[in-house]
Amino acid sequence: MMVERFEEHLVKDHEAISSLSPQYTQHGGYTLRTRFAVHPGGTLLRIPKESLLNVESECIRNVYPSSLFESLTSIQILTIHMSRMGLGDGSFTDHEQQYLSTLPDDFTFHPLYWTNERLQRLPEQAQKLIHDVQRRYTEDLLAFEGMYEVLKKTRLITVSLVEYHDKFKWAWLIVNTRCLYYPIKGAEKESQLSLCPYLDLLNHSSPTPNTDNLFNSLPKPEIPMREGGYEIINNSDRTIEQDEEITFMYGPHSDDFLLAEYGFALGWQLNAFTEVNITSEVTALVKEDWKRIELEQNGSWGDYTLHLYPSPAWPSQRTLMALRLVCLDDSDASAWREMVNYQVEIVSEENESRARGALAEICQNIARVSREMMQRNKDDSLVCTLWESTYATATQVEDSIKRNVSF
Repeated sequence: MMVERFEEHLVKDHEAISSLSPQYTQHGGYTLRTRFAVHPGGTLLRIPKESLLNVESECIRNVYPSSLFESLTSIQILTIHMSRMGLGDGSFTDHEQQYLSTLPDDFTFHPLYWTNERLQRLPEQAQKLIHDVQRRYTEDLLAFEGMYEVLKKTRLITVSLVEYHDKFKWAWLIVNTRCLYYPIKGAEKESQLSLCPYLDLLNHSSPTPNTDNLFNSLPKPEIPMREGGYEIINNSDRTIEQDEEITFMYGPHSDDFLLAEYGFALGWQLNAFTEVNITSEVTALVKEDWKRIELEQNGSWGDYTLHLYPSPAWPSQRTLMALRLVCLDDSDASAWREMVNYQVEIVSEENESRARGALAEICQNIARVSREMMQRNKDDSLVCTLWESTYATATQVEDSIKRNVSF
């Protein structure tokens, strides 16, 4: 009922426009579904500027000392504010308190709460991305600890630092998983973001794999610059019928990224951006220093990937370029440079055959490891989902090679 009451508050007190009603799901979260049919061009949801929570909001800008805005990022400031709200450490507006009642209490599903043993069962790329999330969280926690005494002296904080630690992680995940891009004058790019109450209940959805126009096939929140709020309209050419779930794409993200940032994965059948990072496998084949230098100077060192969609499955051009250099017989890279500069399509027929063979062997090894890890993690559906995606991508890229698909 808290979410329903909050929607009523937004419409009545903030003049929000909502064609969507919240529904609680069996998975323990909410979805937003159409209350009635919405025709093309119709407004699905509009949240005005006054409803947002960011560093320009009066409840933040007029409360915290200027030193905070000079020293910390938007994420850090919002996390501190949400921590205080979560602990009830201070007085807050009715709008803030109602918003707080709509937020999840439990984030133990997120990898920030996982054991090291479970993390180590994930594919390498997922582990790297989660490590980056852990690093960012730790940096933001240290930044808060550095400002704790300042906030305590201003009496904005009265609770002990120990009590703040657990709540800070919860608040950091609220901010990290629910913020949207929002233009803030004079702010660094990474600080241009805002919490958008109620709209943040929209779930992520990937475009259907193999659709022609991935980036325009789902609605997305637009920022009406004049008013400064968010709006979602029916930008399709069909009427959205009553009781349809409305979702939007958080970004063109692989399941490794979705797990690291948000704590969920879609699976390879649903995620149009399914990919496997094979940087470790490719760089291990670079035995000569001059080849590494050549790749570095060309800006082509690292970030080698395989992609499942659009089918047939394929390696990135960056990956092919690296493998073609790996398979050169001598130190004369002139033919490879001509290929890189698009003067020729391939280095030579023999080189192309060897590069595709090296890629096929990488795919076979990845598929073998994936099968083993799928079996070992059959009782852990989330970990298994990532290995299934890895297996599907590797085997289908190998199949493309066998069928002599042109990349």
